[in-house]
Amino acid sequence: MKWTESFTVNTHDTDPSGTIRTGALLKYMQETANLQCRGVGPSNEELRKRGFGFVVSRMALSIYKDIKAYDVISVSSWPCESRGFTFNRCYEVKINGELAAEASSAWALMNLETRRPCRVTEMAEGYFSGEYDPPVELDVPIRIRLPEESSIMLSGEYTVSYRDADVNRHMNNTVYADMLCGFLPMDGKKVISFSISYQSEAPLGENLKVYTSVSDDGTCYLKTVREDGKTNVEAEILLEDI
Repeated sequence: MKWTESFTVNTHDTDPSGTIRTGALLKYMQETANLQCRGVGPSNEELRKRGFGFVVSRMALSIYKDIKAYDVISVSSWPCESRGFTFNRCYEVKINGELAAEASSAWALMNLETRRPCRVTEMAEGYFSGEYDPPVELDVPIRIRLPEESSIMLSGEYTVSYRDADVNRHMNNTVYADMLCGFLPMDGKKVISFSISYQSEAPLGENLKVYTSVSDDGTCYLKTVREDGKTNVEAEILLEDI
């Protein structure tokens, strides 16, 4: 079941080229999903009261059209047929009826006390109990294959602060895209695809080491590592000339 919202792109959500930041686009998509959860139930707040919460594991995004400040975008999100411990959700963005971007994501529903993931069959209610629209089909890989360790180099560090954190007191998943782009040669470039694998949380105050590798075709590979040596995220970003 698709849920659709309309947004006017905020001028502060655009980058130096005047197009929407990748992180902002993800926020509009996920806000639409949150509104579906609130409208149909159970909402994220209701789940937390019951001791559960969704944690994203993978996200893949393709951008087909430039989205500018004050564009009116129609954003749709819907849960797709899921099984096992993985909850699948898709998104699409249209401008004047034309497809501008689409994304797919994979989530786990966690028991916040035991940290145990729940099976899809344990949440057969609300937006999980109706008929499912088909998933989007992307060329973007939802699983990341980083190049050899020798070709991915330390580019800098990043400390998670107030501006990055959500109610869970760790870096929100929509923040990573723009943070990672800050370590790439973005001048004269734009993002046309973004794929990320979230492997461990980055809590407030965490200092992340950021590793990057940029290939000749504009494909950028990134990895962030926590202070304890655990991988935080791995990502693949494809850039194109503006």
